[in-house]
Amino acid sequence: MVLSNEPGYYESGNFGIRIENLLIVKAKGFEGNGKIEGIKKFLQFERLTMIPIQKSLIDISLMSDQELDWIDAYHAEIWDKVGARLEDGTDAKVWLEESCQKIERKGLVQVPV
Repeated sequence: MVLSNEPGYYESGNFGIRIENLLIVKAKGFEGNGKIEGIKKFLQFERLTMIPIQKSLIDISLMSDQELDWIDAYHAEIWDKVGARLEDGTDAKVWLEESCQKIERKGLVQVPV
């Protein structure tokens, strides 16, 4: 099954922003016919959409280290899966590599959550 995950923020009469990713629901813990005794059967999500989040739109001062780590891991996954498919030196690969760099946290002062 494929579904979309669409977290967003909307300010009435002003603007809105949404990050949309397609996900596939996959079996986890299943082997063969899924009837192996003693193995619990779970479902998990796997991302289908591999597009970086535009970091210039992120106010990192409002985010926790855990949230920033999630974005960095998301971008690392994109780079690993898509970067290898692009030809070295192309505009697309240069753009993707820059877009998937870790978020700069130097000098960042965060308010405790």
